[in-house]
Amino acid sequence: MMFPALRPAMAMTARKVFEPLLSTPIRRRTALSIRLILAVCLSAAASRGEAVELALGGLGGGPFQEHRYSGYSLAFRVGTRVPDRASWLFLGASLDSIAGRGRRAIMVTAGPGVALRLVQGRRSALVRYELHGALLSRNRFGERDLGGHFQFFHRLSLLWPLGRRYHLAAGLWHLSNGGLYERNPGLSGFTLEIGARY
Repeated sequence: MMFPALRPAMAMTARKVFEPLLSTPIRRRTALSIRLILAVCLSAAASRGEAVELALGGLGGGPFQEHRYSGYSLAFRVGTRVPDRASWLFLGASLDSIAGRGRRAIMVTAGPGVALRLVQGRRSALVRYELHGALLSRNRFGERDLGGHFQFFHRLSLLWPLGRRYHLAAGLWHLSNGGLYERNPGLSGFTLEIGARY
């Protein structure tokens, strides 16, 4: 990490911000997270006149993991209207479920992303990178301890447009805490999704 002296302060700040949410029951926490994501995305889209993208995907464990991990992802993105530009920024959020070693966790993420068009033209393939802050309902999967509830979620995807509104995407994901906690084993894998713009 670039500034090791800031690590304890960052970890303490993350705990103070997210522990009140983690202390609520899991069903109430999930419902609250869904409402928060919808409210942020829809209000941002309305204020900027942008389209909202809704995507449903699956998360799979990578070949370098000792044990299999799998899950599902419901993602929202704002600012994903396909413009006549080679690259653009957008905001995203997701509600995910990750299972492994007999344990399942709910994960809520939010953060920025960038899309890059590979070839000029509205129907060309895109490369998309997202970096989100992530909050997990549990950080232990059997003997595997991710270090803490707050993590960073990276997703790199190749996206193919399917008509004017729909798309198919495939890529890689990585989850780790960036050294905020003493333990940082991380998780990595692949992702598949299908989505639509509204």
